[in-house]
Amino acid sequence: MRWMMKQIIFDGLLISVVVTLALLVGVSIQHLSLIVILAFAIVAIRTLEELVNIMKDVAKGLYISYV
Repeated sequence: MRWMMKQIIFDGLLISVVVTLALLVGVSIQHLSLIVILAFAIVAIRTLEELVNIMKDVAKGLYISYV
């Protein structure tokens, strides 16, 4: 679970760095919005995959809370 949180934070930082670099280079607003939409889609897909894996573990009785 903690790994997932670290991955989400890392993804968020990566998105902000890419957007900042795109702004500094002078990318148009249309391209910048496309970059942001695709980045958040990737983060959403990763999060959903992790949730599906957790649900599979819960169904098998293998889930252990690390909190």
